Order: sequence, then C-alpha cells, then structure tokens
Amino acid sequence: MESRPRLNIQRTPLQNWINIISVFIMGGTAIYLLVNYAKLPDQIPMHFNYLGEVDYWGPKESIFILLGVSILIYILNTRTQHIPHKFNYIVEITEENAEKQYQMAVRMMSIMNLEIMLLTSYISWVIVENIQLNSYVMILFLIILFSTLIMYLVNSRKYR
Repeated sequence: MESRPRLNIQRTPLQNWINIISVFIMGGTAIYLLVNYAKLPDQIPMHFNYLGEVDYWGPKESIFILLGVSILIYILNTRTQHIPHKFNYIVEITEENAEKQYQMAVRMMSIMNLEIMLLTSYISWVIVENIQLNSYVMILFLIILFSTLIMYLVNSRKYR
C-alpha cells in the first residue's frame, strides 16, 4: 500500500459557504416536513419509476427516512473530507502534488454534498405535495452530479 502524506487541508471560504448552504437546505427540509406532516395522507410515495410515476407506497412516517438518509450522507461526507489521504485517486499522490490533489478532492466532495442535499430536498417536496416526480429534473441532477465528477477527474489529471 502506498504511503501518502497526511496534510491538514484547510477549507476555503467557498467550501465553508457550500457547507453552510447544505446545512440550511437540510434544516429547511426538516422544518418543511415537520410543518406539513399532519396534512400528509396515511400512504405516501416511497419509490418512483423511470418516468417519475409512483410505483411503491408506504406509511407517512417513512417521509423521515429520506431526511435521515440525507443527514447521514451529509455527516459521512463531511467527516470523510478530513481524511483525503485515504481517498482513491486516478493519479499517483506524491509530496509535490498531494496538497493540490487533496484540495480538489475535498472541494468536489463539498459540491457533491450540496447537490445531494438539493436532490433529497426536491424529492421530499415532491412527496409532500403529492405530485409526479419530474424525470427531466432527475436527468438534470444526474448531469450536474456527473459533470462535477468529470470536472474533478479532468483537473486531477491536469495537476499531476
């Protein structure tokens, strides 16, 4: 196993703002769910097919599963950002490139965290409002998510 330098990568102001926005989105979603919980029917959409149509229903209490999953993703993603030396990289990590590679990886994870928080918030809104999930929004989300990943991979190769 290769030995990588352990560096203390400081978050940039942009990353701090991204994390703050992610927390506000989670908090706003939690408040929205709590405020609207009483108006939910006994059965709510739990799964959507590729057309955005509901294909599985569950008890209304299950609305909090999505919130719990998004909080868990946020916590794990944020905690993982503190150990960039354990990430998988497409380039060899050396003393010379470690700081730049770690910074780019941590920034990518912050951005993807925000994107995931936006997605789970959107899905929660769709469930509460009992409307069809817009498959175009889901496609757009996937494009944005993969674009973030591709931009990181391109930059990672650029700064070997």
